[in-house]
Amino acid sequence: MNIEREINEALREYLRKNPIPDGHALPEARLERPRLPEHGDLSSSIALALASVIKKNPLDIAQAIASELKSGASSIEKIEVTPPGFINFFYKKEVLVQSLKEILARKEEYGTSKIGGGKRVQVEFVSANPVGPLNVVNGRAAAVGDAVARLLGAAGFDVSKEYYVNDAGTQVEILGKSLASRWSALSGQVIYPFPEDGYKGQYVVELAEKLDSERRLDWLNALKASSGPDRIALIEKSTGKFRDYALSEMIETQRRELDEYNVVFDVWFRESSLRSEGALEQTLADLRTRNFVVERDGALWFKMEGSMEGSVEEKERVLVRSSGEPTYFLGDLSYHKNKYDRGFEKVIDIWGPDHHGHIPRMMAGALGLAIPRGWLEIMTVQMVRLVSEGKVVKMSKRAGEFITLKDLITEVGRDAARYFFLMRRTSSHLDFDIDLAKKTSAENPVYYVQYAHARARNVAAFAREKGAYPEATSIDFSFLGNQDETRVMKLLAIFPEVIKGSAIAREPHRVTDYLHELCQSFHQFYQRNRIVGEKKEIEGARIALVEAVSIVLRNGLGVLGVSAPEKM
Repeated sequence: MNIEREINEALREYLRKNPIPDGHALPEARLERPRLPEHGDLSSSIALALASVIKKNPLDIAQAIASELKSGASSIEKIEVTPPGFINFFYKKEVLVQSLKEILARKEEYGTSKIGGGKRVQVEFVSANPVGPLNVVNGRAAAVGDAVARLLGAAGFDVSKEYYVNDAGTQVEILGKSLASRWSALSGQVIYPFPEDGYKGQYVVELAEKLDSERRLDWLNALKASSGPDRIALIEKSTGKFRDYALSEMIETQRRELDEYNVVFDVWFRESSLRSEGALEQTLADLRTRNFVVERDGALWFKMEGSMEGSVEEKERVLVRSSGEPTYFLGDLSYHKNKYDRGFEKVIDIWGPDHHGHIPRMMAGALGLAIPRGWLEIMTVQMVRLVSEGKVVKMSKRAGEFITLKDLITEVGRDAARYFFLMRRTSSHLDFDIDLAKKTSAENPVYYVQYAHARARNVAAFAREKGAYPEATSIDFSFLGNQDETRVMKLLAIFPEVIKGSAIAREPHRVTDYLHELCQSFHQFYQRNRIVGEKKEIEGARIALVEAVSIVLRNGLGVLGVSAPEKM
């Protein structure tokens, strides 16, 4: 379809007559799906965005752009302008037919585009501290990050998915000492003291038991041979080895659980590599050169300028403590400088809600390192509450442990977990209904969509069994046109725009909304219209329409990382 191109051409013609003032950027002519069908198949708010730039009434701008379009729009049946300045577009039937042909020809490629132009984009997400199992909030971040990356890939960006492993600092040291204490307790001898702020979860005990079964570790064998005070002294000297073992096991566990969740990262980047390569010192030197470092009370602080992001109350942040220990802030700045030096043209970080206050200082720090404004984009994924039988489920199962992502997947399945995490805006809190996610009925949103795909595949299989499946060259789509068929065709036609819009806005929930609407229309079509056994020309066209539905459902579920079963 050429609607987007036609809109841009009309926009250029309008701007030729009404130029944008110097210093202002041209707003994007994004296409959206109207909430109400009577408002068209697609809608553009470009006039509203343009009004603030050229200082004209948005309704007048919309009418002028619509006039430019009417003179040569090949794919649009009707254009309407509605207050306060929306331009609504209605497809010609030929466009709908062409979309069906494109779906059947492109199959898994339908919905993809090249708007990204191969631009290198990195999406960093989850990046949970490797000091415990992945929890439910990590699960939401994983689903969102992976879906955003898949959407960007479908839109033509060159995407790299990265996990930042926080394997340096005090937390991993505490993990090592926690493991050392739990391991020493297994022997019943003099017990190495448990850290005051140690990790109390059962997973540390299980880790200690696994470590105790090792036969290949010389340092561990030496510890086992010791006793009394000598054992305590040896354990104290070996806490680094306990730390390294714990890190190795926890990172591998997280990697395995994410693989099972259908989230595979291209890069696992270790924070410790920045320290060993002197990146923190280099970042500090770069900030000093640009006069962004001040010293006070023996500590080094990052000094924000008035033009930078940041609250009035927060104009300085510690980079290096008076003890000489670098802060997480300096580590994060060094990591993002490393990303920039690797040549990414855009970096998208997906953080948890507890990091929201860190965003202004990170944006300011990036500017302080001469990284262009807009290069770094930070999304936050809000909290999750698990709900069962109408009540909030306590996240803590036993002392020191939370309900893990693995627990949730075991309970509801991978597909339901991912789909439910993606059904709401990432900026909104999410109530995850465990009981609903387990249902095998139309009430369950993911089951509803997967069942529609299985139903479509069943129709195609039945048509082949009856010898009714049409040859591509024999399909006459002109026999499609009743209200049910047209509704399905229109939804199929806008799928590429849904993918583009979701990718640009970083909003996977648009896809889940779309899939639900398509399934509603498809089920209605299926219930009201005979398919196999109808007159031959109608039969062939309807079978092809069902085939197109199955392709789009499979592609839509695919960008969400959710499977599309052939049978249910």
